[in-house]
Amino acid sequence: MIVNHGYFIRESETGYFKKYFMSLVNSELHVFSHKESETHIEMHILQGCFVTKIDEPIKKPKYWKGTKEKEFLYPVEIYLGGKFKVQTLLFEE
Repeated sequence: MIVNHGYFIRESETGYFKKYFMSLVNSELHVFSHKESETHIEMHILQGCFVTKIDEPIKKPKYWKGTKEKEFLYPVEIYLGGKFKVQTLLFEE
């Protein structure tokens, strides 16, 4: 069983950035609003999904309250299918 936990950032339709906690168990990606949350707000089966693009690192917005020592965000675009289509997730590491 492969288990990985961590944070990612997603840009909203209004242009703001929001941080989410994720739990990756085998091929299931569970998305939580925060780390202490017991119920996921989204769940994606990653079988059949693929990375469409990995962009160059971007500088964090000034108002971002994430980890201060990390200066850049690393965008990864993945195809999830269905109504989600292509999502761009930003990682601090």
